[in-house]
Amino acid sequence: MKKNISSWGNTSSKDIHILDDIDDNKSTSLAIGNNNSYGDASISASNHAIKLKEDLDGLFSVNQTIEEYLNRNKFGLYGIPGKRNVTLGGAVASDVHGKDNIWGGSFIKNIEELTLKTSSGLVFKTSREKNKEIFYSTIGGYGLTGVILDLKIARNNLAPHKFLTEINIGEGIDNLLSNFTFEDKCYWVAWVDLSNKHYKWYSEKAKPYAKEELSPKKIIPETEFSFTIPFIGSNKFKSMELINKAYLHSKKIRRKRIKSAENIYYPLNKLGNTKNFAKNRKIIQIQFSIPIYNSDKIKKLLDLITIRNTVILCSVKRLTENESPHNLSFVQNGWTFALDFAYESFEYTNLREFYELITKYDGLVYLAKDSTLNQDEFKEMYKNYEEWKNVVKKIDPKNSFQSELSKRLGLKEW
Repeated sequence: MKKNISSWGNTSSKDIHILDDIDDNKSTSLAIGNNNSYGDASISASNHAIKLKEDLDGLFSVNQTIEEYLNRNKFGLYGIPGKRNVTLGGAVASDVHGKDNIWGGSFIKNIEELTLKTSSGLVFKTSREKNKEIFYSTIGGYGLTGVILDLKIARNNLAPHKFLTEINIGEGIDNLLSNFTFEDKCYWVAWVDLSNKHYKWYSEKAKPYAKEELSPKKIIPETEFSFTIPFIGSNKFKSMELINKAYLHSKKIRRKRIKSAENIYYPLNKLGNTKNFAKNRKIIQIQFSIPIYNSDKIKKLLDLITIRNTVILCSVKRLTENESPHNLSFVQNGWTFALDFAYESFEYTNLREFYELITKYDGLVYLAKDSTLNQDEFKEMYKNYEEWKNVVKKIDPKNSFQSELSKRLGLKEW
């Protein structure tokens, strides 16, 4: 079957043939899910890709979305990302993270075992005890080790239906970071208005309000509203500033409220889609992490990237350390800032200097969102790259699994 696939940010697209298994006659391929990567991480380097068929009972597969899994199971997940239709396989490949990262960890914490099919046709059962280097290199390996056939997911705590949320509002990056206080089982996220140098922000802390067992319910597919108001994304007539000001003001009206789990896990609903504020619905996102000991450098980074660029949206989370050095996960004990820009008006003038500083401050760029790094920057930034490469080279010696991302960054040049 032939299909056009596109990255979520609409900056990469390709017509490809969908296969349901590895084909020995094809030189390179990539297993894909719902293509939620902002950049080219989920775009196959060739004109074909692999998408596994659903299990006949429909109860579980690596192509099941996180939302579907939560609706069908009473147990929760750690590291739930902000978009509801991320597949379980995609979440593993990108080692996604959520607002619980400081205590819950990234998505790897959910996985007890995974089954991987390599380019040679060999199937490996992998875990923290068995074939552990393959296990760790696959989680946060962006689909470059093989095809994930199956997952054994840990039974975590019961997932609450509701949360009690508390809003805090302030100004200045230092004040924002000091506003964060660790609380176990608490979900925390902040948004910063980067349309001017006041850096006004609000943070939302959410605590489980009622621990009720989830019962299966009808799954209603998400509908995206597709409208475009590009002059807002480029901040013409200071429109972005006005919207941010109004949004922050609305948060002052009701600082405490009860929210559904859906609104906590997926805070950017269809009306908050940043593509609606970009020409041709094209978005560049740069998400980076900075270690806690370099927190004082964050403002300098934000000042630099916003000299000539308007940020449509900036979200902030607190992260904890990566479980293993054998993957390309960007999580570390520190902070992450995710910045959305309109592709058509994005100015690259300060970008190389920005990435140079990220590397200098021991920061990392999230590859699931990336579309702008180059090979040299990546290899300077990801100091554990050689460890990951040595493992992957053994199980995919012919580079059978390649994405546009891996080609661009030279991840599998052997």
